[in-house]
Parts: sequence; structure tokens; C-alpha cells
Amino acid sequence: MKDRLKMLPALAVIWAISIVAMMAMWQIEPSLWARASQYIPGYEIWLAGDHDTPLGMLLYILANWTECHGLMCWLAGVVMIGSGFIVHWYLRKNKDKKGIKMYPPAGPGGGYLGMIAAGFVGLIVANLVWGFRFDVEAGVTYLAVFIVCCAIPAGITLTYGNNWKVWLTAGVICGLLQYPLEEVCFNLAAQLHIPPLVLFTTVVVMVGGIICVEIFRLCPWVKKYIKEPETRQQTPYVQTDCAPRATSGWLFRRTMADWTEIMFFGNEWIGVATIAALVLSWWLNPWSVVYASAGVMPGMVFGSLLAGSLALFVYYPKYKAAGFYNTFCVVSAFLLTFLYYGMNGTPQACSSLPLILIAAVFMAFIAPQICAACSGWLGPRLSKRYEGAVLAVLVNAPSIGVTVLVCFLATSGLIATGLFF
Repeated sequence: MKDRLKMLPALAVIWAISIVAMMAMWQIEPSLWARASQYIPGYEIWLAGDHDTPLGMLLYILANWTECHGLMCWLAGVVMIGSGFIVHWYLRKNKDKKGIKMYPPAGPGGGYLGMIAAGFVGLIVANLVWGFRFDVEAGVTYLAVFIVCCAIPAGITLTYGNNWKVWLTAGVICGLLQYPLEEVCFNLAAQLHIPPLVLFTTVVVMVGGIICVEIFRLCPWVKKYIKEPETRQQTPYVQTDCAPRATSGWLFRRTMADWTEIMFFGNEWIGVATIAALVLSWWLNPWSVVYASAGVMPGMVFGSLLAGSLALFVYYPKYKAAGFYNTFCVVSAFLLTFLYYGMNGTPQACSSLPLILIAAVFMAFIAPQICAACSGWLGPRLSKRYEGAVLAVLVNAPSIGVTVLVCFLATSGLIATGLFF
């Protein structure tokens, strides 16, 4: 505990800024919705029937990069990817400089560009084959195609190398096969009244992912990258200083890196840039974030920072012992739980400060333990056949799904008490 006291200033600042930001944004938001015109396009372009125009397709593909957290913001997608390019360029430019305090984007192997390429291929294929089938009159205003730009395509590319054959093959296979499972899970989650990502992670990513990886392994043009690790195109970054330290600087950096970890970016500057872009997009057009849902985004985003930073403070000894711990699951659990309530008849949950504070504390303590228990059980069973980032995806995705479900049910219990609104 004595070591962790050094992190208290950063924890206090993150909590203070997050609480003030939430309260200020809740006050400002009604005036943003009341504006006669907005400054950038948002979800209204898809609701108005422009989903199949070139602009509508492009913005939908870009917005899908933020969908692991249910934020549906094309501007944040652009900034997240663009800031990743800047970080990638910076590390390449300073390839001889040692001790840079930064988490490398998409891991130390230097596979950021291949990961982005695989994700775009997956999204383009999925949307062209399965997507852009909006039917507003029939109530079809969303198509869950986002899994194909993260998770399995990223895992394959980061494991087997940056070669164009690898990322192109991974993107095409996942784009063709994963979306049908997503649609089934999305509809089933609606019937079960649970966050869709619970089923997405367990069925689409784990089961569908295993199918995609096995098909990938059968493709003759990539077999040498599977069987001969020395042929994998890897261009590692210079070794950066990612060692966990009981300091305010480390707590802040890791909090921001955790925020983009599930999307495989895992870099603090990308986290800062993405959150800033979300706030900017919300201010320019509240229709451009979280499916044009009023009052939902501030509590989701800044509540997740409360939970994530506290989890890092609590579980720092785990980081110190192992170098890494799965606190990033807290961010997902918080965002997706409050997304569900914001989108399904209880939006006031996302603007109840007492509920957000209690849920943040609960998730910070319990979510990492649940996720660690699940991944600890799955890891030995899958490691006999899978390796690298592929193994990490297949182990962590269902573990996050279980974690989200438990946190969702606990929050449901809090809401059912009727004490918060």
C-alpha cells in the first residue's frame, strides 16, 4: 500500500476531472441537441436513408473502429487510427533511442500497419457482402459488423507477421464468416436482455474465431508463416519503457492505454486522442456519438475512466509481479453495461452520478478477478494449438464476455433498488 500512495495524485486528478466533465456535459448537452444545425454529420445520415451513399458507407466503416466500446463515432475512429500512425512514425523515427516511456501501438512487434490493413479489409468485405442493409421503416437502423476490424484479424496479423498475404487473407476470411454470427448473437442478446458483446465475445470471437483461424491455417499461401516463424515479417519497435511503477505518471499512462487495449491499440496517446475526439464530436454534433442517444456518452466514457484508474490503483501489485494484468476489462465492462441501459429504456442510469460512482468502484474491484479466473482456465486448454496474439484473443474475448455479464447483472441489481432515480 505504501508504494501505491505515490499514485494517489493521478488517481485524484482523473476522478476529479472525470466527475466535473460528466456534470458539465450533462448540463451542456440539451443545448447541443436544440441547435438548428450541426457542424459535422452524425447518425442522422444513416437514419435519413443515406447509408448506401459513398459518404455514408465511408463514415460507417470508420465509426465501426470504435464499436468494441459501443461508441459509434466516425471522428473518433479517424483520430484513433491517425494518432496510431503518428505514434508508429515516432517510434520508427526514434528507433535508436532507448527508454522511451510509451506503450507501443498494437504491441512491441511493430505490426500496427498490418493490423490496420487487416481491419479495413475485414470491414470493407463485411459491409459490401453483408452490410448497408438499413431499413429504417422496418426498424433496422444498425448492423453489427465491427468484430471484423479487431480481435481475430488483428490477432492473426500480429501473430503471423505483416506480410500482405497474411493481413489480406485474415481480413477476407473474417469479413466473410464473422458477420452472420454477429447478427444471430445481436438478435439473441435482444431476446435475453443482455449486452450483445457478451455473446459477441463468446460466440463470434471465440467460436467464430477458431473457425476463421483454422481456415486461415489451411490456406497454402500462408502456411510457411505458420510453420516457419523465422519467415514472419516482423519489424519490432525500439524497446520502450513499459515497466509498471507506483507513480502518478504510470497510473495515468496505463489508464489511457487500457482504454484502447480491447481494440488492440493499447497506447496511452491514442487513448487520450480518442477520448478527446469523442468529446469534440459530441460537441460538434451529439448525433455523432453512441447512435445519437441523448445523455449517454458522458457517463459512459468518464465513468469508465473512474473504474479503470481505480482498478489500476487496486491491482498495481499484480502489475508489479507479472508486468501486466487484465485491468483493461474494467473499461469494457463499464462502457458496455451503461451502453445497454442508455439504449434500452433506462438512459437516466447514464446520468446518475451516485450509480456511476458505486458501479465504478464495484467493477474496479471485481472485474479483473473474474476475467483472470476465466482466462486462467481457458489459457492452458487453448495454448496447445494456438500462439501469440491469436491465443490472447481466444482466451481473453470470452473472459471479457463473462466479466461484462457479471458486472451487468450486478448493476441491474443496483438499478432495481430504485435508489438512484
